[in-house]
Amino acid sequence: MVIMLGGAGCILASQPNPSDNVPVSTSIIYYTADGSDVRLKFCNGADMDSEGYKKALTASVSKSVLGKLSTEEKIKTTLNSAAMNQQFDDIYTRIASTTFENGVVTLRPAAGWAGGSIFMCAWKPFVEKNLEQFAEVKSVEWKYATEV
Repeated sequence: MVIMLGGAGCILASQPNPSDNVPVSTSIIYYTADGSDVRLKFCNGADMDSEGYKKALTASVSKSVLGKLSTEEKIKTTLNSAAMNQQFDDIYTRIASTTFENGVVTLRPAAGWAGGSIFMCAWKPFVEKNLEQFAEVKSVEWKYATEV
């Protein structure tokens, strides 16, 4: 704030705050396995080891994203970023919706597609591991898009 003396008295003028032009960002963290094909070692049709895959998710990645995110936005951004990192992004389109309400994250996978059980073998532990960091998340529900 600057006070300027003028002929009739003081004039109060404000100067721009340098931090006003700094974009707001949110830090997110997600967990992945070393190597994009690791999930196929655990979930491939012959082997369906979701717990083994969850234990393999040990690589932590931090990144900043623009904007001040709500908890739901942060959850979705975390899952989207993690999915792209592990090449789930093509398959992730099989999730019809993800919502967060009253401490419950609800994911609605699309039903009835080839490879769905192999995808879910890896996707469920992947989501659960990445949601463990959110104190606000009390549970995760999986409801197929055809369920109400």
